[in-house]
Amino acid sequence: MMLIDARNMTHVQKLKPQLKKEFGMKNLGEVKKILGMKITRDRSSCRLWLSQENYVPKMLERFNMKEARQVTTLWTSHFKLSSKQSPQSPKEEEKMSRVPYASAM
Repeated sequence: MMLIDARNMTHVQKLKPQLKKEFGMKNLGEVKKILGMKITRDRSSCRLWLSQENYVPKMLERFNMKEARQVTTLWTSHFKLSSKQSPQSPKEEEKMSRVPYASAM
């Protein structure tokens, strides 16, 4: 999947035939959602917003965090990671290996 964005539709119209020469493609029309993000446009001011508002509840449910309390920032500026926070036993290591941290973040 490919998403093309430009300030001017003329640029998009010039680019599409060039891409079509190299790749098999079809026009699916104006995108409303991509990679779980809702896309909102204000064409008159040439602005675009991406929102994951609908994605967040799904992730909270997936990671059993539906009851988590909301905070403004995930990490505060004074928060420092330390090797002391690493697993201290093979059992802790095995438990942590089952948590998909990259997906959760």
